[in-house]
Amino acid sequence: MQKSLIHKIAITTLLWSLVFCTLTAQGEPLKLHALSTGIGFYSPVFPESAGGLSMNLDIAVKLSDNIFSMYFHEGFSEQLICEETFTLMSLNYGSYLNLSKWWFLEGHIGIGYIRQNNSSISFNFHYENVGYSISFPFSPKILSRQNDPTSIGVNPNFNFNVIQTFFALDSIVQFNFL
Repeated sequence: MQKSLIHKIAITTLLWSLVFCTLTAQGEPLKLHALSTGIGFYSPVFPESAGGLSMNLDIAVKLSDNIFSMYFHEGFSEQLICEETFTLMSLNYGSYLNLSKWWFLEGHIGIGYIRQNNSSISFNFHYENVGYSISFPFSPKILSRQNDPTSIGVNPNFNFNVIQTFFALDSIVQFNFL
């Protein structure tokens, strides 16, 4: 694991600790809300590349009707002579809306950090471009309650950043704690 990645994880953990301490200092307890994971496909909004497979993990806590989450999103694409990957970590704020007895919508917006890597091999030449940027994710999850603790659905999400804005559509499973 790269030293810089360890520093970023430590800073993210510290920021989350500060957020949790601030929120719990308000007097109302912070409750674990949900854990979701998914897999799907991503595509650049302005197609410089073909896109590829994406995976995500979302850990959320709840305070009143507000949802605060830490979101991890990874994507990779491997073609014949080129490879593209991205890693996103973000802090998000959201809320939910009951659409019916079985369907609900969770909307999340946030700020995060993205690392994107594009590389290609042509004859004996290897080209690699690594970019880092602040990102602004937006994700409206559409979920169906299957039973008390479990929901399934789709997580269409957009990630706006200066390197490469992309759209991902992931099928997700969410384990609800409340």
